[in-house]
Amino acid sequence: QASSEFLSLWYDVEQQRFCVLSSSSSRNEPTCFPVSPLLSGVWHHILMTYQPPKRPMLSRKATLTLFVDGRPIEAEVKVDSVNLPPTARVHIGAPNPVLASSGIVRGALPSWELGPTLLLSVMLGLRDATAMFTAGPDFQGMFWGDRPQRLSLTATATAAFAMLAESGEQGSVAGALRRRGVPEMEAAGHVMRERGVASGAAAGPESDSLTAVGLLCNVMPDQVIFGFRAASSSSIMRDRSSSSNKRHFSRRLINVARINSQNE
Repeated sequence: QASSEFLSLWYDVEQQRFCVLSSSSSRNEPTCFPVSPLLSGVWHHILMTYQPPKRPMLSRKATLTLFVDGRPIEAEVKVDSVNLPPTARVHIGAPNPVLASSGIVRGALPSWELGPTLLLSVMLGLRDATAMFTAGPDFQGMFWGDRPQRLSLTATATAAFAMLAESGEQGSVAGALRRRGVPEMEAAGHVMRERGVASGAAAGPESDSLTAVGLLCNVMPDQVIFGFRAASSSSIMRDRSSSSNKRHFSRRLINVARINSQNE
């Protein structure tokens, strides 16, 4: 039997903001992050962290932080904490059944082209969000060593400049890099001796490695709760559309994190 406990995040196209709601909410009204326009037709990366209350006896509020394309949204959001059972289901790309039938999710919802999705047991930070964004849409790995990442800072910076230019984010590329905590990427390919950065004994001050600026993201396999790829799905597909020219369908995604025996 499906549990009624849930934590849902969705993007309201009309309000241009991400909304979140947990089943523990007494008002049944979503809490919204500040306005964050998403340009359509380009790749975006979303990272959300969930921090439960440190003292449950004093506060029931959990803190959510959101990073869009490696950039932290200005304000954190607090929602009523929820305890999800180990058998909880994950719905990606559409509201969960409880919300879909309640009318709580209002406004226009986007049509997603789903990329790799991870749920971790640890909280990632700004550098991790930026590292995942700069890996770009062509990186189909899951950041725990199944596929090699681009290691060159210069090559990564070149790709990041192009993605930032396409994202529609206001301001200069230099300002965008500062908001992501990596202003040194602007000088990628130049001598970095003034910063004195190094990565291990073999790396000098002119290192072109991503580790020199903390942008090589490595996730431990035992920290992965699930990992989904849109290409890793069962052959069973249920067409729920009323018209043959619509692309609305659902697939059961395979948890590719089970390649590690500890994630059963």
